[in-house]
Amino acid sequence: MSPRIKSLRSTQVAILAGLAVLWKVMVGLIIAFLAHGALADEPVYGSAPHRFEAAIRVNDIHRYSINLMWINRTLVHEQKFLSSAKSEEELNEKLLRPVIEWAVANPDARVHLWYDSVFATQEAVHATLQALQGQMKKSSVSNVTLSDIRSIGIVAANPDCFSDQLPVYYRIDILKAILGRSRFAAGVTVVRPA
Repeated sequence: MSPRIKSLRSTQVAILAGLAVLWKVMVGLIIAFLAHGALADEPVYGSAPHRFEAAIRVNDIHRYSINLMWINRTLVHEQKFLSSAKSEEELNEKLLRPVIEWAVANPDARVHLWYDSVFATQEAVHATLQALQGQMKKSSVSNVTLSDIRSIGIVAANPDCFSDQLPVYYRIDILKAILGRSRFAAGVTVVRPA
């Protein structure tokens, strides 16, 4: 069998495995929604930073989180930050400013910026964290967390489903469902910007 056919079969197996994981997550979400009656309280999604007061009851205000994601297509050792930004100013403008805007607009929410540590160097994570902390201090916010998507059990247990052999948008779509399921299971109302 040629190496190209082996690679294609490997990709097909990974996609099928990813679909199996997604199926388990979706079934779990449906069961959880039905068990907790969450379908009646669907959150409002939007693309611009704003408060989600209309979608969240007052007694739930400390239980919701806003989840943003930056997932690299593949590991680039020369990458200075989590994103492809060449300078801290570019990083602030393209990645961190929107995160900080969400945090400022929703001071009672926990804002997570998720990344995939398999496709980022420790130096890039550290440099991004330093820049994020600087922006948080400048904006007087403390509700932003840089979080590794691999800290979620189902992601860590299924590395082939999230390899760079699969299209990045496919991985992101699966990660969104997994993130929603894991946050819901933790008792957190998930608000994901569109």
